[in-house]
Amino acid sequence: MIEALRLLGHPLRFNLLTQLARGPVAVGELAARTGQSLSIISQQLALLRKAGLVQGRREVKQVFYSLARPRMAEVAQALAEMALAGAARGGSAGA
Repeated sequence: MIEALRLLGHPLRFNLLTQLARGPVAVGELAARTGQSLSIISQQLALLRKAGLVQGRREVKQVFYSLARPRMAEVAQALAEMALAGAARGGSAGA
């Protein structure tokens, strides 16, 4: 649990998780949405996958990622709301 939260403290990994909370997304699409290279996105997804937060599924030449557990969407939403509340108070949003 602590390791998962530590991983989500990284802005890009948190962004990836919130993107995946909306549904499965191909790695290339995640790279385009974030403006990061495929290799960086793949590295970050590998960390999230190792922690059990996301899962990948290959379809022909693309790999689609999704949340490993449906409840992770609720966690992502709660963390995003906390980040926005912190930013509104003048604190660090972290993402």
